[in-house]
Amino acid sequence: MNTLRYPMSISTFSFSLGLLLYILWGPSDSAWFPSHPSGSNFSPPAQKTSSFKQDSPLLQPKQFSQAQISFQHWMKKGKEAEEKGNFIQATRFYAWALSYFPDEQLQLHLEKLNANIRAKTILELNEESLWLQAKNLENVHQYEAALLVYKNIDLSFPQHKSKTQIHLEHCQKKLLKQKKQKTLLNQANILAQKGEWKQSANVYKKALALGDNIDLKHVTQKYQESIEHLRYESKLKETVSMLLKEGRFLQALLFLEKSDENFSFLVELRKKLKQHLQKKMAYVSRGYFWRGNAIKPEEGPLEKIMVNDFYIDRYEVTNEEYLHFVKATGRDTPSHWSGYLPLKGKEQHPVSGVSWEDARSYAQWIGKRLPTEKEWEKAARGLDQRRYPWGNQFLPEKCNSLEANKQGTLAVGSFPEGISPFGCHDMIGNVSEWTMDTFRPYHNGSSTLFRRGYRVARGGSWYYGQEHLRVSSRFPYVPETRLISLGFRCAIDGKALKNYLQ
Repeated sequence: MNTLRYPMSISTFSFSLGLLLYILWGPSDSAWFPSHPSGSNFSPPAQKTSSFKQDSPLLQPKQFSQAQISFQHWMKKGKEAEEKGNFIQATRFYAWALSYFPDEQLQLHLEKLNANIRAKTILELNEESLWLQAKNLENVHQYEAALLVYKNIDLSFPQHKSKTQIHLEHCQKKLLKQKKQKTLLNQANILAQKGEWKQSANVYKKALALGDNIDLKHVTQKYQESIEHLRYESKLKETVSMLLKEGRFLQALLFLEKSDENFSFLVELRKKLKQHLQKKMAYVSRGYFWRGNAIKPEEGPLEKIMVNDFYIDRYEVTNEEYLHFVKATGRDTPSHWSGYLPLKGKEQHPVSGVSWEDARSYAQWIGKRLPTEKEWEKAARGLDQRRYPWGNQFLPEKCNSLEANKQGTLAVGSFPEGISPFGCHDMIGNVSEWTMDTFRPYHNGSSTLFRRGYRVARGGSWYYGQEHLRVSSRFPYVPETRLISLGFRCAIDGKALKNYLQ
């Protein structure tokens, strides 16, 4: 008995001594635990090789960040382990590589490798390798796959049921949180596509609060983009609100059309602005019309001339509209106003007592211009040779003229039966209207009347009788003239607005 006991003791002592020496002088910790592969003995590979097609493009060595150096190092380790058939160790190295630098192709390869391991070698894995596999899956937030591995451990090694149960519950909670986060991200993306930036920012924020997502950097970027869009939306609304408050509807529309943002409120706002402008402005298509008259030399000759398409206001500019201009620019008010405001009850009357420069400046401020003589006459007359907007016979009930005996202006649009063929109101009577042109004889005309520097007004006013209210009548005034019977309406080139309104 003593003879057998001593050799056994010697064997036990030799095994223990060998194990101790292996621990003291065996493989370094770096073989078991990930660390930054920095130091004088390490440099990133100059050219990357791989046995699979999902390789990411290599950067030149000088371009590597510390994270990329670590990524390249552990990916190389993983490939070497995979080539040697050490698939479990390879998944560990790939997971460490992904912890330093996200790479979609490597992630897909890792998932494929894990799937192959589960399909082909799950029955051959021992308890330790199964735990390692499950933890690796958890490290890359693959909780559904980790859950399957833990369930396998629970079935294969029931003696550790309490331990595996803890991990099972942990993965289930993480999985529920991850699914909730994905739902929130989908909602946020849909809201962002619709231009609902405030709501999308709130939902992105909720998704970020859940954490545990491999795309946290991407989600954070999306959240920040939503915040930036929200700030821009606020500035956009502020600018548009100011323009609308000042009655500058055309400029508001043109401002919005320049924006390529898909804010949800823009669609409805653009629609309303277009409807408003279509209601306020008449479109006159390009073509010939009859200009002039044979009754007075300065109105002749009667001839067909070409006019390009344009838009013109259906109504004369009102006191209320001009007040916005005065407030915004500090321009002097008409002398007959009550101080800083138009007379009470006359807010919708045509503005009068303004010079040609006043009218031109208002038109420019609102994004338009004064109409030319021929544009004005075509809008008032139509395409035939009529004398008045409604026909050849003067009808006092269709305009505010001397015959109506109103002794002053009336609200614009007070005579809807007197509109022109293109739908313009008060083209004769109420107030005369400034045009862009200087007063001079027409080409081929017999008139020699020429007044240098004078501007032409059209339409006549409330104190003119029918003999001066023809659509062809011309009234020369010095540009500084301010009469209580002289106002204006605006126009704009067709090409500048047609694409937006049709």
